[in-house]
Amino acid sequence: WLWDFGDGEISTAQNPLHIYKSVGDFSIKLTVKNESNCDPAIFLDTVSVGTIPVSKFSVSNPYCTNSKLKFIDQSTLLVGTIIKWYWDFGDGTLSELQNPEHVYPSAGTYIVKLVVETLSGCKSAQQPLTLNIGATPIVEFKMPDFCLKDGTANFKNLSNNADGTITQLSYSWDFYNPYTNTHKFSSLRDASNIYTQTGIDYLVTLTLESIDGCPQSLTKKFTVNGSEPKADFSVGSSLCSEREIVFKDLSSVDFGSITKIEWYFDFQNKRTVDLLVEGDELKNNTEKIYKHIYPIFHLPANKSFDIKMVVYSGISCVSEKLKTITVNALPEVTFSSLTNVCENDRAFKLTQASEVNNMVGNGVYAGNGVNSITGMFDPATAGVGQHVITYTFTNSSGCSDSKMQTLNVFAKPLARNENMEVLEGLEYQLPAIADSNLVYKWDFTFDMNNSRILRPTIRPTEDIVYRLVVTNPNNCSAVGSVTVKVNKIPKIPNTFTPNGDNINDTWRIENLQTYSDCTVEVFNRYGKKVFSSIGYSAAWDGKMNGTDVPFGTYYYIINPKKGRKQTTGSVTILR
Repeated sequence: WLWDFGDGEISTAQNPLHIYKSVGDFSIKLTVKNESNCDPAIFLDTVSVGTIPVSKFSVSNPYCTNSKLKFIDQSTLLVGTIIKWYWDFGDGTLSELQNPEHVYPSAGTYIVKLVVETLSGCKSAQQPLTLNIGATPIVEFKMPDFCLKDGTANFKNLSNNADGTITQLSYSWDFYNPYTNTHKFSSLRDASNIYTQTGIDYLVTLTLESIDGCPQSLTKKFTVNGSEPKADFSVGSSLCSEREIVFKDLSSVDFGSITKIEWYFDFQNKRTVDLLVEGDELKNNTEKIYKHIYPIFHLPANKSFDIKMVVYSGISCVSEKLKTITVNALPEVTFSSLTNVCENDRAFKLTQASEVNNMVGNGVYAGNGVNSITGMFDPATAGVGQHVITYTFTNSSGCSDSKMQTLNVFAKPLARNENMEVLEGLEYQLPAIADSNLVYKWDFTFDMNNSRILRPTIRPTEDIVYRLVVTNPNNCSAVGSVTVKVNKIPKIPNTFTPNGDNINDTWRIENLQTYSDCTVEVFNRYGKKVFSSIGYSAAWDGKMNGTDVPFGTYYYIINPKKGRKQTTGSVTILR
């Protein structure tokens, strides 16, 4: 390897280090040969060598919290161009702007560092600067209640340092009259000013400066109120004890605004202020609505109260208004507990609530399933579940009281109606369907093995309806039934006399008509079929194709079906 660094220096190291002693652009040449002494490989490149920059900066005053400080880059470079700036403000905040701005929210000592970088990639050393950030004071003052008659307005200074102290603060008050374009100044903590005219929006500015030189200002508009306030108010229409009564402020002043209101809600018996409204509470009450609740009473029918309102537009500018109102007694409702019901219970009238003092008025029940006109409660309409029933009594003065009770509507158990068809003489289990875990009770139990189970065994002899009553743990009942049709044993006569005397003229087989799909076949002694039918709705009259068969004995095969066995035998025709 043969390196030529372009400044007269050479090196045969594979990866050499080199120090340039001057600035400028240098052509670098690298010649590489192998051990076979083949033609060398040559590589050319250019390197620009610059100077190391020096970082430097300044910061705008004052060094205070919540102030926007401007950091001004003053870094220098002999040759080349600075293209990058790396700021560290010492509070975890960074910036890469050349001249950034930064706000410190908390007082304290912060070390600010700046590193700059040139186009050649050369970086400066860190340039630290220690900033002592002072706390900005908190400025606030209270505007006086002031009317023209008061003369001198006294402003209360509420300002302090960030730590709550008021030491080493300087004050500058500026009382500005825009009408005359004049200023009056004061350096006292609490200041005053004389005002002689209404109709002007005066400006009051208080500027503080802390020991660290941190300033803070606040400007407020000040209005000189007129000297003739007029107290007035209206009272809402609903005047009931233990209910909010609404008082609306209708007061006015010839100029400016009301600064304070005193309310006395029972002035005859209590001479101290019940409600004092001033400052922001008064300004923010744009609806001018105030409310008061008188203690509950049920007797007598009403009581009178003197309401006194005192309004101020300044310290010495005051007006009063006195009114007497009549507050009505509140009904007293009692509502005893309600008995739980079942969803299939009949509707019933609610009677558990009443007004205790026999006041004149009207009571109304309300809630799911309640007819508010009749006071009837229908469990089916309400539905299964817990329902809140409310009783509200309103007396003739419009005052009302309510009480609530809960009423549970329990679900009825399931019990279905079923049908079954049986054969006389056999034993069956009733196919009843109902919920489990119920109490079961069957009617018509004379042929039943157990009337207290869901599916007892029966041996019926006649058509019958078995009735089932089921009751769940909530004592709700439902009724189901099983209708049983009994196919009785056919009674087959062994003779009949089809002679036209209307007595025993047909082969009448009792009970066979209920077997709708039965088959009946009759044969003579030679095996010839003389009669057949499906079903036996019409009895055999002893004819074959409309002609009387000879008297004698005939043989039958009867298949009732429906599970009953086929029957054979003989029948004799007599004439």
